[in-house]
Amino acid sequence: MLKYFFFFFLFISLGAQAQIDYENGYIIENNGIRKNVKIKDKKWNNNPEKITVIYESNSDPTQIYPSDILEFGIGEDTKFMTKQIQVYSNKISNSQDPEFVDKTIFLKVLLSGDFGLYSYKSKNNEIYYYQKESSRIVPLLHNEYINKKGKTVENNSYKKQLLEEFQCNKEDIVAIRKLKYFKQPVIKFFKNYAKCSNRQIQEYNQKLKIGQFNFYAGVGANSFSPSVEIVSNNIELDQNSDENISFNPAIELEYVFPYHGNKWALFISPNYQSYDVQFQSDQNFQFNFDAIVIPIGVRHYFYLNNNTRFFADVALASYVTLNSNFSGQYITPERPPSAGLPGRETFASVDDELDFVPKPIFSIGAKFKDIGIRLSYDPKFPIYENRTYKASLSAFTLGVNYKIFEF
Repeated sequence: MLKYFFFFFLFISLGAQAQIDYENGYIIENNGIRKNVKIKDKKWNNNPEKITVIYESNSDPTQIYPSDILEFGIGEDTKFMTKQIQVYSNKISNSQDPEFVDKTIFLKVLLSGDFGLYSYKSKNNEIYYYQKESSRIVPLLHNEYINKKGKTVENNSYKKQLLEEFQCNKEDIVAIRKLKYFKQPVIKFFKNYAKCSNRQIQEYNQKLKIGQFNFYAGVGANSFSPSVEIVSNNIELDQNSDENISFNPAIELEYVFPYHGNKWALFISPNYQSYDVQFQSDQNFQFNFDAIVIPIGVRHYFYLNNNTRFFADVALASYVTLNSNFSGQYITPERPPSAGLPGRETFASVDDELDFVPKPIFSIGAKFKDIGIRLSYDPKFPIYENRTYKASLSAFTLGVNYKIFEF
């Protein structure tokens, strides 16, 4: 069963990753013609070297490079322009002035209007650029170099550039001196300048989101496998019945992170489980399990489209026991002869509570709109042990749930 579980997980991982959502967008071709297309939105952390689009008249994906178009955009907060521009070389020099190389890139637009603010980020580069009116695009200089003492220091010439080009009032002097060369502080400074100087701009920066909470209710069918083993003889007892199926109600609270295309989530999924099993032998044993199970875990989604997505998750489950115990009578090993008395077997009994420790649970599943289906595997783990007997439990659970509300 485990190998099928693994291969199904592998199948949905490869298949779903190959079908990331295409978002509505546009491109402007080199002849100036604008076309509405669907663009594979990878939520780029670095500036993309190419994009994949689907034209309305052609369902086959097409790869597009900076030299192929003038501009592309997705929604209202993502815009890139093709520019041949100076980027830093990948080496640290002994000169304070950075070494540049010319490169044709997709330049990310952060602000546009009466002036422009842009960014380029790669593995070894992170540069911000500005453009005043129709003048050329200028890099805001910030780089590391090796000084005469052999130490690596920072060149913060961007502060001097801003004082000369974007000072609106006296308060800006202090603000520029404190300004860090990071995306949000730089955007905030330029927005304040636009407000102070009465300039009109449009922001394309993706807004910080708070994610989404989803609340589900559902039910599951558990196929559980309890076992009792005689420790001294290494013999596992048989059950009186093979019908090890129980049904459990469950609720789930899920938080979907707003990053990486909403593919990661945290969840907590309390559910009630109850088992009652007897074992065949000349020794009468009963296994009672009655508890609230509380898995807390992390989930990864694989999107097929806006309505359908697969997922895989792993959780650590804790237990609130209600009435869980291991009870019965058993025969102790024969007592050796002593003091002239013959050896004989004696009877003893056990009636102890089950001992639960947190355990992992692995799941895969799918969701279509507000309906979800899930297959979970609880690996075998010990729940009771003494000198004579050892009890353990494993389970598969097939569950369905429905999203009641989101917020």
